[in-house]
Amino acid sequence: MPKDNENIPFLGPVEPSEPQGFSAEQMIRCEECLRANPPTRASCLYCVAPLPLTETSARLIKPVLRPPEKHQLGYNNILLPHEQVISDEIVVDAAALLKLTPENVRACLSQGVALPVTYTANRVEAELVTERLRELGLHSLTVSDDELGNTVRRVRSMRFDDDSLTINQAGAAEQICWGDIVLIVTDRLVDTRIEIK
Repeated sequence: MPKDNENIPFLGPVEPSEPQGFSAEQMIRCEECLRANPPTRASCLYCVAPLPLTETSARLIKPVLRPPEKHQLGYNNILLPHEQVISDEIVVDAAALLKLTPENVRACLSQGVALPVTYTANRVEAELVTERLRELGLHSLTVSDDELGNTVRRVRSMRFDDDSLTINQAGAAEQICWGDIVLIVTDRLVDTRIEIK
């Protein structure tokens, strides 16, 4: 040790700045691949199978909100309208849960209509989001693609008539009466990736 550092007092071990990991007893074993997972996960880190819930993990678990692959069915969380004023603290907590900004959550709540806020590949996670939103005093429901009768389709165009909606797909068209439609969500996909040459 250099001489100019000889008189520095020893203050004991340095506390780690990173949060400590979970003990072996706290880890949850996946029933499919038998690998250990942290108790904050609803699905296996390795094979995505739902993990068994324990009393401890039920409190610690955090949804990952991994979207489904193109061939998978998904699970939607629909945020229902709220008449009462929602506090800023609840908005911030809901934003952290839904992986949105507080401004996005406020915008959803201000619309006064049912809006989808998450779309995930795991039923357990979707139901966990519904439960955590309920704990915050926000009402929502979980709707899976299979509950919709496998009606997930790649739509090329739509025609809106007075009494029906016509959906044009590759090589086929389907006409749906307005009375059979529950919700239509418009969206825009923006690709922000920059191609480097």
